[in-house]
Amino acid sequence: MKLSEAQSNGYMLHPAFPDPHKKYISNCLFSAFDRRIPSPDRHDFSAIVKDLGLTEKSSKMDLLEATRGRLANDSYSFERALRVESDGKLLHTSFFKNGMRYCHLPDNWPTFLQIGTAVNLKHESNNKVAPYAVGVYTLTGTHIGYVPRFYSKAISSLLTDGIEPNAVITYVNEKSTPHWWVKLKYESEISGTQRWIYDNLKSASEISQHV
Repeated sequence: MKLSEAQSNGYMLHPAFPDPHKKYISNCLFSAFDRRIPSPDRHDFSAIVKDLGLTEKSSKMDLLEATRGRLANDSYSFERALRVESDGKLLHTSFFKNGMRYCHLPDNWPTFLQIGTAVNLKHESNNKVAPYAVGVYTLTGTHIGYVPRFYSKAISSLLTDGIEPNAVITYVNEKSTPHWWVKLKYESEISGTQRWIYDNLKSASEISQHV
């Protein structure tokens, strides 16, 4: 999504970068982003980075990528775009699942949503609020959340075109805030036709900030 299109859909320029025509350069992570990652001063910092699969020596950019810069008090985040491997046949990304807190899951959900668990993705074409919504379901049919809106248009279109995605849970932290509960890895093989569809939908995944 181009900046002008994002603004027409309600996106507001980040106050730290008010001029869209200016190139902002820094030798370290901009403070606007730095404040959105766990601080080494936290008493539980070691546990946090370990849980994210990182170490205390990991860079701030590693932390930003792992956490997406999500905070408990807003919905702003930095998402990884859908990517195509160099052979042009495999589309992949990873993301934290949305809306899980509203699915009324039992308290013991971590016992059946574990790392390595495969899940199904279904385009909810009858969803009147979000026509591109892609629901996430267990293999037994339990609704456990949604693909982030950032990816939904492209993924729903590819699902409609008949792709068979491979979606697997790669991270679980039931003790965290809901938007960090479960992370998925998404992969799908794409044919030449599907690659054309993806390229024409790529604008839906080019802006790395989700509002």
